[in-house]
Amino acid sequence: MSGNEVTDGDPLGLGPLQSLLEEETVDAIIVSRFDRIAVERDGVVVETPHRFTSEGELRSLMERIAVGSGHPLDEGAPALEARLGDAGRASGVIPPLSADGSALVIRATPRSAWTADDLVESGTLSREACTILDAAMRGGLNVVVSGAPGSGKTTLINALSAFIPMERRIITIEDVAEFRLRHPNVIRLETGTAVSGRAPGSTKRDLASRALRLHPDYFVFGDIRGEDSIDVLLTMRSGAGGVLAPIHADSPRTALDRLETLAILGSAGLSSELVRRHIAAVDLVVQLERTANGGRRVTSVSNVVVSDQHQLELHDLLNDDLEPDSEILTTTKGGNAPGPHDGLLKRLARAGIELPWSVVPPRPHKPRRT
Repeated sequence: MSGNEVTDGDPLGLGPLQSLLEEETVDAIIVSRFDRIAVERDGVVVETPHRFTSEGELRSLMERIAVGSGHPLDEGAPALEARLGDAGRASGVIPPLSADGSALVIRATPRSAWTADDLVESGTLSREACTILDAAMRGGLNVVVSGAPGSGKTTLINALSAFIPMERRIITIEDVAEFRLRHPNVIRLETGTAVSGRAPGSTKRDLASRALRLHPDYFVFGDIRGEDSIDVLLTMRSGAGGVLAPIHADSPRTALDRLETLAILGSAGLSSELVRRHIAAVDLVVQLERTANGGRRVTSVSNVVVSDQHQLELHDLLNDDLEPDSEILTTTKGGNAPGPHDGLLKRLARAGIELPWSVVPPRPHKPRRT
């Protein structure tokens, strides 16, 4: 039997990982080395008795996955990024990138997609946050979802997509198609990173440019990791529709700092001042955190505002850790002085959407300057 063939009892050819991937409670399989395999269930990682017989067996499996993706895996190309059909996504490294042998992580595709109501019931999302994000999706706002790896960014984005009106066309742009949006009108685009048949050199920038010709109403990007930061920001400024994008960051301010740093590093000659003008296109930053018991929780929803001094500020609409502020509310409701959220509220109003006043903060907090 050739290395690419699979047996009837092992439909994906994953050896000792196959039975784990078939378990409905397994969110991820983590292979630290051939004789150490762990799984993640509900945010908690536990070791399993499953093992590969040798480094060679693990390496052979990873090479078969790479063949299926149309890209080699060897010392000259020692990183793996591939989609396992509808079963999940595989990421891995081999020597010389990994010092102790091959390592592999498979993130399983959820058997059932979480809805926003599910996230509210589980405590991930408060009812107030759900109301704000519902309005943001319907209003076509630009939203960055920030959080550590495994904090639930993809799950939240999948759920939020159901709030986008059904008649609007969504285009997703990812290295490996991972989103399972709850929406009937989706075009999924992938770069050439891990999919056979793609033209060499296809990047998120290429796909974003082509997508503008497909009459998009909303863009959903995969993880912002590098020079694609400026591509996401320029798409926000294109006027083609709203943008929803995740980024790895431990706070809303760090999210904006990373957007700026990655955009500058990936764009020769762009000044920090110009990049910040592009970042001003971000309307909301949603922060996710993992809790001590393995759960996920939206801890803040922040509005990005440009101050009179042309600085970026974050004003929280919701914040679990926010202490009451002694300052008096300055909003157009009940007074003539502009408040920090007026720009956001006016943009929603132009789309015919009005947030219930009960979810707008009654007192402004001190802004987080960036």
